[in-house]
Amino acid sequence: PILKSLEPTIGIAILNLLETDFNLKDFGIFGGTDPSKKPPTGLKRTYNIGYSMKLPKLLFIYPLIAFDYRHAFDKAGASKDSLAKHIHAGLELDGPMGGFGRVGLHQGYITGGIGIDWYIIKLEASTYAVEKGVYANQKADRRYMFTFNLAF
Repeated sequence: PILKSLEPTIGIAILNLLETDFNLKDFGIFGGTDPSKKPPTGLKRTYNIGYSMKLPKLLFIYPLIAFDYRHAFDKAGASKDSLAKHIHAGLELDGPMGGFGRVGLHQGYITGGIGIDWYIIKLEASTYAVEKGVYANQKADRRYMFTFNLAF
């Protein structure tokens, strides 16, 4: 009974299933005799595995934890990059009147956000960092986001 109330969820996502290679030679966009017109590198198939679970209600707060391991079976994955670049974890707290807060880790960096989802209005402010280096905590690119949505 307690496991059912926690609503554990496991997910697997396969991205770039067909491994696009951007071979546009037939359209005259890339290739030919001009060496500066090289096609972009292709997109390799990747696998992501995730888990989430709702925690017991705390007063009027509904907590949820989530964990993702991205690029799980890539040949160049964890052996090439650091393990921390593949791990994404977070805690979401849903509060009264549509308010919510989030905190977590993305590629070894702290993430966070707050917002409100109120009838047709959704406001959210968040921050996260993307690793630009080979290993986690090598060279961060911090990003900030603010969204305002009206849903009818």
